[in-house]
Amino acid sequence: MIEKIVGVSLDPAVFKSLVNKIQGDQEKLQKFFRDSKFDELAAVVGEEVVFVSPRGTLIKTQKEIRDYFADLKRMGVEEVQFEPANAHVTELNGVEHNYVAYIIWHFSYSPPGKSDPVGSWAGATLHRFNCTWESPED
Repeated sequence: MIEKIVGVSLDPAVFKSLVNKIQGDQEKLQKFFRDSKFDELAAVVGEEVVFVSPRGTLIKTQKEIRDYFADLKRMGVEEVQFEPANAHVTELNGVEHNYVAYIIWHFSYSPPGKSDPVGSWAGATLHRFNCTWESPED
């Protein structure tokens, strides 16, 4: 699960919401890759992230993310793993939402014919809790 949560202490409802968000995103990302739904995968990763390929290439847009994972599939990669590594939580106590969590993901895959995985850090996806325009499970 999450190796580290940085920032504020979370009450149980906020922590549960964060865990549900992370587990849901993790399942979606892996399923979208298996099903070759690269537009959907890129939408979960998001517009605002900085994603770095294992070779150090910076990938910034949803189109670049989509194309990157489509290329992995074309190269014969069958499975990718998305693991949450860290969440940084900020308490806002604002009118619109109480907390914002930036979730840092590590992804890895094994190239065809090799058993050693290669990986990269994929920058933060966003989760808001008690937000007026979305439910805690969003």
